[in-house]
Amino acid sequence: SWLEKLRPDILKIDKSFTAAIGTDAVNSTVTDIIIALGQRLNIELVAEGVENQTQAQHLRQHGVQMLQGYLYAKPMPISEFPQWLAGSAPPPARHNGQIMSAMPHL
Repeated sequence: SWLEKLRPDILKIDKSFTAAIGTDAVNSTVTDIIIALGQRLNIELVAEGVENQTQAQHLRQHGVQMLQGYLYAKPMPISEFPQWLAGSAPPPARHNGQIMSAMPHL
């Protein structure tokens, strides 16, 4: 009922559930249920803690479009971000036909 009251636009999948993908059948099932719930309620999903291609592939195959974690970049000081973005980042991702910036508030 808290989802109904809050009506969130985005639901983050905690890294503990992401880490379970491919290693823990019970928590991996919980992850899939969270994904299905978000999709059913038309809530955008973000998976935290993506560390390997197996996790990324599983999440994408199940419809999660926004992934974050060490697979993409390690935490860094904000002062290093522009250089990382210019040299290491892939082109901006497209989401529903719109270009999504990596840091929309900068």
